[in-house]
Amino acid sequence: MERVKKVEVSEEPMLRWTKIGGGSLWINGHIIKPGQTFNAKQSDISSAFADQIVSADGIPAKPANPPVPGKTASYSLVLKGNSTTLYNVVNEAGKVLNEKGLPKEKAEALIRDLEA
Repeated sequence: MERVKKVEVSEEPMLRWTKIGGGSLWINGHIIKPGQTFNAKQSDISSAFADQIVSADGIPAKPANPPVPGKTASYSLVLKGNSTTLYNVVNEAGKVLNEKGLPKEKAEALIRDLEA
């Protein structure tokens, strides 16, 4: 009987990528350092790190968490405790989104950033 070596056939091509930004990543059991060029399939790259990797072949990495169409959240300002100058930013479920009380201008800026 003859031994046959099994070979995985993958339809997805290996692409060249370059790591930008600081820090290192683990991809396919290898450490990728800043500025390093490496080969990987597009599916091997997590969407969490898509903004830290650029394609050397001109193919974009996966977009990070695409927005859900038609779903918008609303936020409101609520005075923090007995304070008359500090506010909390609260979502529609009633969860406070800031750690400390914020002045009104900063709280409104936070709401603008969250809605963008």
